[in-house]
Amino acid sequence: MYSYFYNQTPRFKKNIFKLLVCSSILVVIAVGFFLRFDGIASHVTYIDELMILTEGDWNSRGKEDSYSSSSALEFAKKVAEKRGVTYAPLQFVFTYALVKNLKPLSMEGVAAARIPSAVFGCLSILIFLVIMLRVNEFKASFAYVFPLALLAVSQLAIINSQQAHTYSIGLFAFFLLIAVLTYFVYLQNLWLVLLLTFFLALIPTSNYLVIPILLSSIFISVICIFVRSNRDNQWKTTSYKLVFMSLPIMISVLVALWVLVNKSGASIPWWVRRNYALKENTDYSIFELVSVIIRNLSHIGEVVFINSEVIILNSIPAVASAIFIVLGVALFLIKRKKLNCTLLPLLLVVSSFVVLIALFLNKSIALAPSRHALVFIPILLIVIFYSLLYAERIFSDSKLLLSTFNTVIVVLSFGLVISGVTNHLNTAYKKEEAISAERVMIFSKQLNIKTVLTDWNSYNKLYLQFEKYIKSGDIILKATGDEKKFPEPPFLLVGSAVEQKGVYWSHRYRRHRSKILYEERYDYDMEPSTRIRYWPNQMVIYLVEKK
Repeated sequence: MYSYFYNQTPRFKKNIFKLLVCSSILVVIAVGFFLRFDGIASHVTYIDELMILTEGDWNSRGKEDSYSSSSALEFAKKVAEKRGVTYAPLQFVFTYALVKNLKPLSMEGVAAARIPSAVFGCLSILIFLVIMLRVNEFKASFAYVFPLALLAVSQLAIINSQQAHTYSIGLFAFFLLIAVLTYFVYLQNLWLVLLLTFFLALIPTSNYLVIPILLSSIFISVICIFVRSNRDNQWKTTSYKLVFMSLPIMISVLVALWVLVNKSGASIPWWVRRNYALKENTDYSIFELVSVIIRNLSHIGEVVFINSEVIILNSIPAVASAIFIVLGVALFLIKRKKLNCTLLPLLLVVSSFVVLIALFLNKSIALAPSRHALVFIPILLIVIFYSLLYAERIFSDSKLLLSTFNTVIVVLSFGLVISGVTNHLNTAYKKEEAISAERVMIFSKQLNIKTVLTDWNSYNKLYLQFEKYIKSGDIILKATGDEKKFPEPPFLLVGSAVEQKGVYWSHRYRRHRSKILYEERYDYDMEPSTRIRYWPNQMVIYLVEKK
C-alpha cells in the first residue's frame, strides 16, 4: 500500500492531502457544534440568566405570566440599560423572538434564551476558519486544525455558549471584526465594502469591551488602506472606504459615551474580579506591573485551555501552543520573507492586546479569568495560527520535516478533541444544577415543614424548580427581602453558597438552632489553579429550629 501511494502522481497526492485536511476540519467543527448544543437545557441556571428573563428586574419574584416588552428592541433596551450590568443591546435582540410566547420564569424559557448563545458560539468557529482560509489564500493546510480544535473544545467558550446572557456574541463579534477588516482593506467592489461597513457598525452594540478593540483595529486598517492605495494608485476607492469607516467609528464613540455616562461606577467595575484589577490609589513599580500582568494573563490562559478534569490534558495544548509561538517567532526572525501572506489579522490582534493591557493599566478593566476573558481567545488563536503557518512554510523545503510537523499537529488536535468529547460525555463539565426541589421536598415531608426561606438573590432560581409545589400548596417559598419579619422557626433554609451564606445565616439566626441537613456542590464556572470560584453552584439545606 505504501509503495502504491508513493508511486502516485503529485496531483493524486495533493488531492489526498486536501481530503485529509478537509475531513479533519469537518470533524473538529462537528465536535465544536455538538459541545455547544448538547446539554443546553440541563446546564446549571446562572442567576444573571434569570435577571434577563425578568427583563432586567432583579427583584422579580416569579409572578409574571408574560413579558411586558412588545418588541425585541424594547426587550433588549430594558435588559441593557440596567445600571448594574455590562450587557450590550445586541446580546438580546434575538432572545425575545424565542421567549416571548413562553412564561418568563420557566425551564423552557431558560433553554430557549440560550439558543442565541449556542448559535453565536458555533458561528465563531466558522468565522475563525474563514479568517485562516483568507490568510492562507484558501490553500489546504493542517495549520488550521490545531487552533480550530482549541476553540472547539475550550470550556470557556463552551460554557459561555450555553448561557442566556449571550456573551458568546462578543467572541463572535471580535472574530467578525477581524474577518470584515481583512476583506474590507482589499476589496474593490464598493457595494460589498458598504455591506461590510454595516456589519462593522453593529459590532459596538454587541459587546462593550470590543469597542476599544474596534477603534484600534480600524486605525490599523486605515494605515493599511493608505499603504495599499499609495502602492496601487487606487485613491478613489480609498476615499469611499474612509467615508464608510466613519459610520462604525461614530457609533462606537456614541455607545462608549453612553456606557461611560450611564454605567460608570456601577457596571464597569464588574469587568472584574477585583483581585484581578489594579488597586486604586496604589502606585506600582514597572516590575510590579509586569508581574501582575503576567500573573493575570497566566490565569486567563489556564481557563482558555481547560478542556478536561485531568490537569495534564490541559497542560499539553498549553505547552504545545507556547512551543509553536516561540518556534514561529524564531523562524520569522531567521527567514522573514518566507511568510508571503496578509499580516493584517495578526496586526489587528496585536494592537487589540496592547489596547486591553492599556485599559488594564488605566484601571478601567480587570484581567480576570471570567466570561470577559473571551476576547483573549481570538488573540491567542490567531497568533498560534500564524506561527503554525509560518513553520509549515519553512518546513515545506523538507518532506521529512513537513511530514513530521503535520503528524504532530494532527495527533495534538485529535488528542485535544477526544479528551474534550470524553470529558463532556463523562459530565465533568455539563454543570448539572445543584438546586433540587425534589431533594427539599423529601425533608419537607419527613419533618412536616412547609415554609422554605431563601435569600432574594436565589429566589427565582428556586422558583423554577419549586413552581408546581408552590401552586399545590406543598411549599411556601419566602425570600429574605420580601418581609421585614422573618418566619418563626421551624423552617427550611435553602441556600446556594455554603461558605458565604452559612456564615450569614448563622449570624442572622444566632438566637435559633440550625443544622445542615443536606449539601451538594458542583464546580460552576471556569477557574484557574488558585481555585477561586466566582459563582458557586451549590445547594445547602438548613433546618432552623428554636433553641
